[in-house]
Amino acid sequence: MRHPMSLSLPAAGKPPRTRSTTTWKCPMPHAEPVHRLLSVSESVLAALEQQVVVAVTIDGPLETTVLRTAVDRLCRAQPVLSATVVAEGGLRFRLEAPAPQDVRVVTGGDFDGAIRGFAPGEPLLRVTVLPRMDGAHTVVVAVHHAVSDGVSVLELTRALWGTYTALVTGREPEATEAQDGLPTPVEQWLVDRHDRAEIDAFLARRAVFTASVVPAVLPVGEGAGTGSHLSRVAITPSGTLRLRELAQRCGGSLHALLSASLLVAVRGQIAPERGALPLTCMSAVDLRRRVTPGVPPGRLVHAASIAYTALDVAPDDDPLKVAPEFRSRLRRSVDAGDLELELVAAEQAAAHFTTAPISLAVTNVAHRPLSLELPPGVRAGCLRFFSQPPGPFPIAFVSASWEGLGIDLGLGRSWFSAGQCTRLAEAVRDVVAGLLGDAEAVEVVAAEPIEEAQRAPERRDAPGTPAVHA
Repeated sequence: MRHPMSLSLPAAGKPPRTRSTTTWKCPMPHAEPVHRLLSVSESVLAALEQQVVVAVTIDGPLETTVLRTAVDRLCRAQPVLSATVVAEGGLRFRLEAPAPQDVRVVTGGDFDGAIRGFAPGEPLLRVTVLPRMDGAHTVVVAVHHAVSDGVSVLELTRALWGTYTALVTGREPEATEAQDGLPTPVEQWLVDRHDRAEIDAFLARRAVFTASVVPAVLPVGEGAGTGSHLSRVAITPSGTLRLRELAQRCGGSLHALLSASLLVAVRGQIAPERGALPLTCMSAVDLRRRVTPGVPPGRLVHAASIAYTALDVAPDDDPLKVAPEFRSRLRRSVDAGDLELELVAAEQAAAHFTTAPISLAVTNVAHRPLSLELPPGVRAGCLRFFSQPPGPFPIAFVSASWEGLGIDLGLGRSWFSAGQCTRLAEAVRDVVAGLLGDAEAVEVVAAEPIEEAQRAPERRDAPGTPAVHA
């Protein structure tokens, strides 16, 4: 039986049907067509059809034609946003710009449509405006994961709203770093650092790890459908400060403490009566400062690697005691060069990524807090930051913003039920609240910002409409 994450080419056909929408087509950059093959690590993400999504609720007047102009400016500065991924057979994909279709800014439809996979020929950026019943809007920015990561998509979101606000208020937007052509794969800067012996030693360590660690995982089989169940655990600014203090005090790090908390919560959802069980956590790690030349945070490129950490975890473990060991094991993996070797040996390592059982995946970009510049009288509300889970395990995205820390949990509908997602979010809330000793500092945010967008009446704004007001 093929593993649920086994790579295969997307089925041909039309994208999933969504509610009627209005599409604005942004002018394409005036450049000759360019193309390059995707690297192996990029191709894995292309085959899995993953995207990185940032959704923000905007409370106040939203000038949609200006938003379209802001998107156009960003596409001209970064041609990869206007590119498309072309399948060439097997695990072989080509990045080609410009795409035969135009970059789209869409109003209306539903949230599932806003975050669906990118259809053949469709450019790798989609911005969707979802009207809400309360008059606000949820604006969803989705970028294909093969050419982006959490850091770059957050920076793109920051640049988008900064450009939008400058245009609305009559200022010239700040210059965005322009890129010539398509971004260079990060692997290209790493191949000369490691010889064949290092690669073979890494693959041998990986084989031992895979054979010796059989992690406990959430039970599957209750799910149905496509897409993801989503829940957000929000931690107040004061709770966030307290968490950082606790992480320093216990000799861990914020990532280690949050990952430990998530592992304890996941462990409690598996088989509480069985004591400690082995769990594995797959951490995404930013490589921007580890390559030469360094990669600016705003450059659209997949510049992250993954590290696997295995621990025995009991449902009543104290995350403050788990975090130092988690950090120590993650550090050993990093010091051994596994992050770089994961990409250099991507063709061989990809099989592990797509077949090995995983208890939890964590992407943490809290080291780059998101702040948005908005026009006077406009306020940013609920933030959501996530990617579609590529397999039968929960994925947690940790981000920092004006709201404090947010942990966005995603469980694929193909494997899990909505109830499992809700129960896991509540377990994470309880573990973090126990750490802080303050139940008021942590809450599970209801799906209302998304659900309201889905239930909102359809609005069709023709191109040239000056504004949609709250």
